[in-house]
Amino acid sequence: MYNWEKIRKGIPSGLYAAQDRIPTVEEIIKLLAYPDRRLKPIVYTMISSGIRLGAWKYLKWKHIIPLKDEKGKLVAAKIIPE
Repeated sequence: MYNWEKIRKGIPSGLYAAQDRIPTVEEIIKLLAYPDRRLKPIVYTMISSGIRLGAWKYLKWKHIIPLKDEKGKLVAAKIIPE
């Protein structure tokens, strides 16, 4: 059979975790203090749903489900996975 100890030495070890981290509260506050109005919804969406930066290119309108009250008024939206 094969000598797995010798084979493992030549194979690079895989990464066990992502190379990013959760932003600190101070970093989030600093982002939200920026005066551009377009940034707040993006930051709030990323924080509340837990999506990463790379997920934005795969997000489509079909993944957003509007939630309405009894009168038909839009009150929230839900992001569903594909």
